[in-house]
Amino acid sequence: MEFDRKENDKYAPKTYKRNNYFDAKKADQDIKYCKKCNRCWEMVRSSNKYKLIHYKDFPTYKRARETCFFCLEKIKGAHVI
Repeated sequence: MEFDRKENDKYAPKTYKRNNYFDAKKADQDIKYCKKCNRCWEMVRSSNKYKLIHYKDFPTYKRARETCFFCLEKIKGAHVI
């Protein structure tokens, strides 16, 4: 007897649905690695403010290498928005 995957997904918990991998793909795009401070970081928007979040122990394999805004301020001495 064969089961239709889409039909079974209706009754599965949200953690087991196939489309639930969006968060992991988004994290791969948004989280970057700073070479200056050797940490991963991302910009997160909450309401109308942007926050810079650093991750101390985060895998750096295949992360985009960009300098974070804290390190840019230290280097340039200017306020970065």
